[in-house]
Amino acid sequence: MELYTITEEGLAAAMTAVTGDYKVVAPVEKGPSYVFDEITDWSLARPLAIGTTLPPKKHVFPQREVLLRFRAEGGGFEAEGAIDNTPVIMAGVHPCDIAGLRCIDQTFGGPHYDDSYGARRKSAIVLGFDCMPDDQCFCASVGTLKADKGYDLFFTPARPVGYVIEIGTKRGEDLLARYFAAAAPGGVYEESAIDDFGLRKRDAMKAAIDVPVGALPAIYQASMTSQVWKKWGDVCFSCGSCNLVCPTCYCFDVQDRISLDGSEGTRSRVWDGCMLLDFATVAGGHNFRPTPWQRLLHRHNRKFNYQYGRYGEPHCTGCGRCGRACLVHINMVTIANELAAERRGEVA
Repeated sequence: MELYTITEEGLAAAMTAVTGDYKVVAPVEKGPSYVFDEITDWSLARPLAIGTTLPPKKHVFPQREVLLRFRAEGGGFEAEGAIDNTPVIMAGVHPCDIAGLRCIDQTFGGPHYDDSYGARRKSAIVLGFDCMPDDQCFCASVGTLKADKGYDLFFTPARPVGYVIEIGTKRGEDLLARYFAAAAPGGVYEESAIDDFGLRKRDAMKAAIDVPVGALPAIYQASMTSQVWKKWGDVCFSCGSCNLVCPTCYCFDVQDRISLDGSEGTRSRVWDGCMLLDFATVAGGHNFRPTPWQRLLHRHNRKFNYQYGRYGEPHCTGCGRCGRACLVHINMVTIANELAAERRGEVA
């Protein structure tokens, strides 16, 4: 693997040039938190910031996206798709969010290919940045401590040089050659710097699932009637905050908006969430997940059981956003550990 190093000043100069030629989104400070937003000034970017309110997926899978436009024409209707493939550079994407994009790719980029998502995704250039965890991060427990794919370029902070750069794709290699003139070829020192950062990151991790992630599908499958679900369901507001901040959630509703005269309209998809009461409501007003504990069970099994069985990896990336967003402090780690303890007979 060929490595490069770059100083903070060299990175700033390179990204200033990049923002002149591309649409660039990166974490920026907004109030007490950070959000992925479009920038034209790299000095505003905070690529190492932990816990952006929403993951960068919103730039390839927007909260509201027009899928097609239609209009009355010749006694019928004409429709045309609304595909947006504007190139965008997503900078400051952490390993957990790189994994989140991969999880969504598995669904929208699979056998039932989604043209709208696919166009945005293919046009998105990912500049990954490694980071240090806060008290909600548990990426070491789910295998996303380090990104080994899914990025075009990846930057690891390395003292005292600035950053070590790893090339992930030919597109990343071309971007490096064009804009990162200040980057110097690296060597053995840079490899050890990456390893050192990974060890320090693992040591700084405070939250952890106390069983191997590969054991979770069987634990969850055996815990469908566990009292753990009812315990946490009794305090859950079913507000859907965990759905909306999750980097791997992709459920959506489809809505039509028609002009008052009926001559034209749009069909859009809008984020939806399985924790919301109406999500599982069907014709006749029937709801096959009417209680919060049933919705919790479904959501958590989607992360550690159902999708794991389908794709061979959890659809939880350890980012900790759901724990930060939850008003009553429900999080993935607590429930996973309580279910594991129950299976061991440690909970009455």
